[in-house]
Amino acid sequence: MQELKTEIAVSLSAPGETSTAGKVMIEQLSVGSRLVKACGMGLVGLLVTLLCVAVPLLHLVLVPLGLLMTVMLIVSSCKQVECIAGGEGVCPYCHKALTIVRRKKKFPFFERCESCSQESSIEPEASSAT
Repeated sequence: MQELKTEIAVSLSAPGETSTAGKVMIEQLSVGSRLVKACGMGLVGLLVTLLCVAVPLLHLVLVPLGLLMTVMLIVSSCKQVECIAGGEGVCPYCHKALTIVRRKKKFPFFERCESCSQESSIEPEASSAT
């Protein structure tokens, strides 16, 4: 399960503040790691669906809905080819280090600073490929 990681430059911005620089690691997910994640999601979905069997009357709706949602979770997690593995930057408000956590690859996204609790918008720089 070999993953390929690429580093790209990002810009952290906030209303009324100057933009600061940062970097994120984009991880290409292998087929094996996507299948492991999909199986885990499927297991959680099935366990929640099994718990819904115990609810009287509502189980007529909740169980089929749970099975449908489980299939949708499995398909969506198999489709995810890339993700943001993490990164770092400088908070545009307090100018301290800001840690970017693992998430789906979707730009722009927002990250909250641990020091000042302000939210910054993170976008790839114009020169970086997404």
